[in-house]
Amino acid sequence: PQRRPERVDRATSSQLWRRRAARESMNWLFGGGRSDSPSRTGRADRLQDALAVIDDACARAGLSRTYPNRGLLADQVGALAEGFPGLQPRHALYPGWQHPLICLDGTVPIAHGGAGYNIPVNLWIFPSFPHPLVGSIPPSPLALVVTPTPGMVLKPGHPSVDAAGRCSLSAIARWAPRGSTLSAVLAEACAAFSAVPPVYALPQGHVVQALPSGQAVAHGGVAQAQLAEHQPPQAPAQPPPQHSGRADTRELTRELAEGRREFIALRLRERAAELARESAAREAELARERAVLQERARHVIDVEAQCFAEA
Repeated sequence: PQRRPERVDRATSSQLWRRRAARESMNWLFGGGRSDSPSRTGRADRLQDALAVIDDACARAGLSRTYPNRGLLADQVGALAEGFPGLQPRHALYPGWQHPLICLDGTVPIAHGGAGYNIPVNLWIFPSFPHPLVGSIPPSPLALVVTPTPGMVLKPGHPSVDAAGRCSLSAIARWAPRGSTLSAVLAEACAAFSAVPPVYALPQGHVVQALPSGQAVAHGGVAQAQLAEHQPPQAPAQPPPQHSGRADTRELTRELAEGRREFIALRLRERAAELARESAAREAELARERAVLQERARHVIDVEAQCFAEA
């Protein structure tokens, strides 16, 4: 005998349908209108799953729905798939919040001393995105935190990173809801980290004691045990004492100069490509205007010729 289908509660069916529709819309956004982009589709699924967990947590706590502008959030997170593939969205607890928040967890690439490295970071996105969080200093919907792995430590006295790993960037301090993007924030962070890496590798034999499972790092909200999943970047270690002196200063200056030159060259190439696109667009616009003027001139000539013929 045929098995009778199980009855599904209408509220549960409606909730599943809404989640499926939201996930398909995010897949469309991340894939640029296509459904065959694996990296962006996977990122859309993770973001949708994280938002679903946050919604459930808010509903249980009797709080209102967070992240009202989810279309813009999905668009900006999806735009990071090309330049920052090491960052993936997830949900995590941030100190002082009653419910989880969206966190982009992973690494960002930098270039220093002629070599490439990956810096572990967490980019926290507050529920007010893209509008600044009320009462935050500076007024911004973001918080970027460097999260060193157990084999690394933060560089003391870094110009852009404090002792807790929190980053101070102009793109965060001057955040504008209509003009700022997550890509611009991460691009500035990569530039600052390329000039002066925020972490360095510990000497061999030194071990950092891991925190108990579930204990969060200040301003980061991620346990050290969770940070072990990242591959520690081989950041340039401090020079040994026996090689200190003028020669080491010249070598460090040379490495910093090479890193700046590579970064400046990359920026110049990007700017040249942008100018080329603007020039092509301007030429196309001028061609259209020229065609319109020529059509009008032919029309005027035809009208004048008709008037002379009638006269």
